[in-house]
Amino acid sequence: FYLSDDTQREAKSKELENECNKQVLTKRIKQL
Repeated sequence: FYLSDDTQREAKSKELENECNKQVLTKRIKQL
């Protein structure tokens, strides 16, 4: 099974996006 660099980069950026979204949601919940 082989992943191209682009695919790995895309997966990584999506993971990072999810992390950021989680952090933003947590901050919003804490502010409420």
